[in-house]
Amino acid sequence: MIIGKKTLRIYLGMFLICLFAFTTGLHPVLFGGLNNAILVLLFGILLVWNQRTAFLRDNLSIWALFLVVIMLLDNKDNQRFGTILVYNTLAYMLAWLFYIFTLRDNRWHKPFLKLCMLFGLFHAVATWFFKIVPGLYSTTVVPLLGTWGSSALREFQNGWAPGIAPTYSTNAIYIAIGFCTAVSLLMNESRMRRYIPVLICISALLLTGKRSQLIVSVFAFLLMYYLYNSDKKTTRIFKLCGIAIISLVIFDIASQFVPELANFINRFRQTAEMGDVTLGRAARFAESMQIFLSNPILGIGWNGSSYYFAQSTGIFINVHNIYIQLLCETGIIGAVLYFTFFIYNYFIAWRMLKRVKNSGFTTYEKAGICAAFMIETFTLLYGVTGNPIYDFQTLFPYVASCGIITYYYRNMNENKCIEELPSVH
Repeated sequence: MIIGKKTLRIYLGMFLICLFAFTTGLHPVLFGGLNNAILVLLFGILLVWNQRTAFLRDNLSIWALFLVVIMLLDNKDNQRFGTILVYNTLAYMLAWLFYIFTLRDNRWHKPFLKLCMLFGLFHAVATWFFKIVPGLYSTTVVPLLGTWGSSALREFQNGWAPGIAPTYSTNAIYIAIGFCTAVSLLMNESRMRRYIPVLICISALLLTGKRSQLIVSVFAFLLMYYLYNSDKKTTRIFKLCGIAIISLVIFDIASQFVPELANFINRFRQTAEMGDVTLGRAARFAESMQIFLSNPILGIGWNGSSYYFAQSTGIFINVHNIYIQLLCETGIIGAVLYFTFFIYNYFIAWRMLKRVKNSGFTTYEKAGICAAFMIETFTLLYGVTGNPIYDFQTLFPYVASCGIITYYYRNMNENKCIEELPSVH
């Protein structure tokens, strides 16, 4: 099969974007800093330039541009470095450009699905490898992580599993995204070889010791399974209960032989005894809401909260709740635009998933929609205790998922496959 120049550019662009998203701790080694980030952004602009007129006529593309403008208007990172061309800013711009790619061209979808699974599997296998051969971690991974190396080593020595990532939390996100794509392919192509990536990802996710990523991933899967099988209203409940019971039995048995799993359970017990499921974040939430009330219209600027907390703690930390953080930093105007984007896209994803099983889409298209729904669910739920809109490893898969589902939603609408839904197209 002969691959056209544009298709080749798309595959290359997808690989570069996924490489950027799934290797955040290795950026100094792989990309070399700001100059290469500029090149990646220019490459993305080149891909859409020929279709710029169509993009400008698309309301969702314009919506995405407004979200970028909100981030650029009062970006505290830019104030810190004294220029607009800073690394994080370029990455955010590339993410929303990526959203426009997937929104307009379905040739991005299949390689995105495959690469998400491959990168997730890579991190899952690395997690298991350094669990089995821990002596190699300090000599191979730590030097590659640069300034992140010392903190990753501390986590590794404390029994957590950062893998080839700057933190064990980031590693868990990589693996969770891989799990979302792997289990979606299994749902639509029940072959024996499809079980292997799912098992590798879920077991590695347990090894990381991150509770929120595991819980949200499992919940996203159960919700996807329930909606996807909406035509089997009776059997799906029994299947879900069976899956839950079998999973609990396997987990209980495995915890007797794997210390990390026992530690995982103990962390839940310790949190319950503390009586604070937010792990001390409630005070930060309350303080951020006070900042919002003092600056209700425009907020204090993108990433402003991290600089605010740095004044009292000496550490640049986020709110660890994207909804409160957006209110605090972008005010009512910015938060409404972002929240509406979240709600609109999830509404479409929910309606699509209930109807896609019996549609005329291919196996990979159905799997892509299932994976996109799980990634959207993961991002929005994890946003209650994490920073998925501010972290590249979740932002890129999230915006791509929104674009993928909207593309097929429009396709089904235009072909009268589902009832007419409100559309901004």
